[in-house]
Amino acid sequence: MTTQLSTGLEKVLAEVNQQDSNLSNYSIDDSTPKAVVEPRNEGELSAILRIADKYVLKVIAIGGGNDIGLGNIPSGLDLVVLTRSLSKIVHYVPEDLTISVQCGVTLEKAQEELSKKRQFIPINHAGSNPTFGGIIASNSNTPPFSGYGTIRDLLLGVRVVNPGGSITKAGSNVVKNVAGYDLSKIYIGSLGTLGLILEANLKISPLPDHESTIMIFSNSLLDLGKIALEVNARLFPRAIELVNKHLLDSFGRNVESSFQNFGYCLMVMHRGNSTSVSRESRHIEGMAMKYPTVKSDSFIDSESVHLWSAFRSILGGRRVIRFRISVPPADTSSSIIETENEFEYFKPKIFADPERGVVYTSIMVGQDSYLLTERLKHLRKFAEDTSGNLVLESAPTSIKREMDVWGSLPNGFEIMRQLKEKFDPNHVLSPGRYVGGI
Repeated sequence: MTTQLSTGLEKVLAEVNQQDSNLSNYSIDDSTPKAVVEPRNEGELSAILRIADKYVLKVIAIGGGNDIGLGNIPSGLDLVVLTRSLSKIVHYVPEDLTISVQCGVTLEKAQEELSKKRQFIPINHAGSNPTFGGIIASNSNTPPFSGYGTIRDLLLGVRVVNPGGSITKAGSNVVKNVAGYDLSKIYIGSLGTLGLILEANLKISPLPDHESTIMIFSNSLLDLGKIALEVNARLFPRAIELVNKHLLDSFGRNVESSFQNFGYCLMVMHRGNSTSVSRESRHIEGMAMKYPTVKSDSFIDSESVHLWSAFRSILGGRRVIRFRISVPPADTSSSIIETENEFEYFKPKIFADPERGVVYTSIMVGQDSYLLTERLKHLRKFAEDTSGNLVLESAPTSIKREMDVWGSLPNGFEIMRQLKEKFDPNHVLSPGRYVGGI
């Protein structure tokens, strides 16, 4: 350990009382930090980043730790900063449909507080105690509720601790904002490479009185794709997901045995008052009846809630490799078929958003890292040939050494690189983990 590194770590440890000596518990891609600290307030966090920047300590922040597998192998790791103690709901105005939370507030805590006023944040996560800092930094949001928009649509503004320790604000704390550049959006999915989110201001929504989910089963992806297209064109679903048999099998008793032999299922959720929910459910069932290859089943209110809870539990199960393919929506079905063909032996669990053309896959594997790497490369080439991409969301270090997590550099990479140089010239925050090794 160099003198500068040792001195920097000593100064960091002098700033905080809460430390963790079990360093191996916080290893990231086989890299073990030299210290783990947990700041109790924004003053301590600011001081930590000021010292880290001065002594060029390589820092990675962890909230709930659910998405720590996302990103390339870090090029350095000296210090892990735990943000879970920054857990205050800063400001909540039910009438304005907004809430401000510190980065360590868990999604569960916020939803519990909002439910008292019959409100909620239309964000979901399959992990254990996900924090808002981690959700925003990783841009992770699992079904249902895609009909409410993405995290980009829900985030109004942020306060951020920058390298060097300064605290700045971007965006707003109100739903209506003036036109212009909204710098808060650059932190979404940035993996903490530009700064550490201290607070987030978010839109909230009224909690509906009723919901229903229609499950449409078929062995024909083509027919389900046509139904999905018609649903999105004519109705306003709050969630629409296409799942394959291996994921469907995991629903167990939530799905009747008579439907379990189908290869695919389209899940469509509606929310609102009883009249609108019943009307839209009838519309969907009518659309499905036009196709002789399909069967459908409906889940109302608590049954629907339980169904989607089971869905998230399945996604949160222990799967060694997770990846997503983004393609033009018209290529969603072919991407599912290609993925199943490449990974048939591993029984991939797949769900897809047919409106956006995003296909998510998780598989449980053993030690066949070389074989898996080659198959992932083949699948990435397929995605790129259809003007898309494949991103590894979680994978063993052995695979990450053989292929870049993010794939080909995007068209705007040079701007991303310049932002990194501007915001973090010493490359102390999550070094090497983001696109292009920035």
